[in-house]
Amino acid sequence: MKFKKMLAVVSALCMMCAVVPFSEKYVPETAILASAEDEEYIYENFKYKKYSEHFIISDTGELLPTEPTYVSITGVIDKEITEANIPAEIDGLPVTSIGYFAFRDCSSLTSVTIPNSITTIDDYAFDGCPLTAITIPDSVTSIGNHAFDRCALTAVTIPDSVTSIGLQAFRCCSNLTFVTIPESVTNIEGGAFDETPWLKAKQEENPLVIVNHILIDGKTCSGDVIIPDSVTEIGGYAFQGCSALTSVIIPDSVTYIGPSAFGSCHNLTSVTIPDSVTYIGHEAFDYSSLTSVTIPDSVTYIGFGAFRWCSSLTSVTVSENITNIGSGTFENCSLLTSVNIPDSVTSIEYNAFAGCSSLTSVTIPDGITTIERRTFSGCSSLTSVTIPDNVSSIGGGAFAGCSGLTSVTIPDSVTSIEDFAFSECSNLTSVIIKNPDCEIYDSNFCITNRQDENNQFYFNGTIYGYENSTAQAYAEKYSYKFESLGTAPETEEIAPGDADNSGKVDILDVITVNKAILGKEKLTDEQLKAIDFNSDGKPDASDSLKLMKFIVGLITSLTE
Repeated sequence: MKFKKMLAVVSALCMMCAVVPFSEKYVPETAILASAEDEEYIYENFKYKKYSEHFIISDTGELLPTEPTYVSITGVIDKEITEANIPAEIDGLPVTSIGYFAFRDCSSLTSVTIPNSITTIDDYAFDGCPLTAITIPDSVTSIGNHAFDRCALTAVTIPDSVTSIGLQAFRCCSNLTFVTIPESVTNIEGGAFDETPWLKAKQEENPLVIVNHILIDGKTCSGDVIIPDSVTEIGGYAFQGCSALTSVIIPDSVTYIGPSAFGSCHNLTSVTIPDSVTYIGHEAFDYSSLTSVTIPDSVTYIGFGAFRWCSSLTSVTVSENITNIGSGTFENCSLLTSVNIPDSVTSIEYNAFAGCSSLTSVTIPDGITTIERRTFSGCSSLTSVTIPDNVSSIGGGAFAGCSGLTSVTIPDSVTSIEDFAFSECSNLTSVIIKNPDCEIYDSNFCITNRQDENNQFYFNGTIYGYENSTAQAYAEKYSYKFESLGTAPETEEIAPGDADNSGKVDILDVITVNKAILGKEKLTDEQLKAIDFNSDGKPDASDSLKLMKFIVGLITSLTE
């Protein structure tokens, strides 16, 4: 049981810190810590790297990879090669992947032999190669984004082993007339076959091109469209740029709306999203003419920019199961007057509501810990905002240009206010800063409501704070009016390991520490003291690891 619990904790940590991009939809349930050696090796004409699928915890608490277990082809020395015979094994290790950009723009490459050891063909692997034919072995399970983009292929047979075809994987293969896709393929990313004769022939047969219950293209549709209930997924880019589309009824068989699925459908005014949908991809409805949207409670994910520049959108009802509102989700929805942000939301990313100039009031849920940069920038009609006690930082330009704001109370949980956070708030007269140690960006542009004859911004309202606080120091430095709230109350000490100050030590504390390591969250002095086990004055991997060990029961004390 402890081992399973440890794996869950490590998995959560790895998924947070991973830098290898995954498909939006197909993120693995568990993350393997695969660590490449720094050195790139040479075998014949191939460049390659060795990777390990496993790790160990050293005596000093470091996560160290074990001996390499597989090889990935990362490139070639001679880009002018005409043929490539990829080896199945190098240095006694199986070659299991053709890496990112490995053969990209090998402008003379017409023939490739792929061994049965290969399981993954990564993004852009053969992009721009004049390949005329390719045999994909039964060992391959996924074909990456743009993997064969701009190739000269005439026919492609996808083996039964493949489950996923990446974004624009065979796009612009201008000779591709024959494609076989088995039922094993359950994911076809957006534009996988765009600009191919095969897709154009399919469009002539039916404007809705459906493969394995996935609607992969509807760009030739017009007017009102009813999607058949045989469809379970609307693929990315399926209707993108379809200016003749005016309304869409999505059946309750659909669970997934892919990235940019209805993007730039400028005349789309009406869409029905059924309760079956759980996922709305990034930029799914951007630049459309939707007037109102109800996002059902079944939806658990909305991608960035999903409704960006929907300039006719006046109201939005957000699913009660959404935990994250992505960057630019409602950016420049200039007629949006109201939006409910449910209590389930724990993250609102940058620019989420920027330019929503008709939005009048916002209540930020208690689960939010950071107001990201430019989140409400340009919301000129915003007259009221409630910042909950759990918020620890207010990002740069978060409320810049909110000319309707007259008063803001910043709770004592906020430890930092970044530059331009409240700049050009022309009616703002009162800013109350309750944390005596709040780090306020050292610039007069941080809080402004006026502009002088030399076009210099300043603040003629009142900043309220405690005696000898950073608020007082900031106000005095820039000659702003300051009024005291009295003597600052003493703070309570946080228990060891309780990074999020919730009263208990659990996996959320590990997440808080790792956000701090990545610079995504700033810890208060009390929080840092609670997790700085090695006393080096900063959150680091050693602190995180000790916290994980404690949570899974490998150690019984955090203070020893």
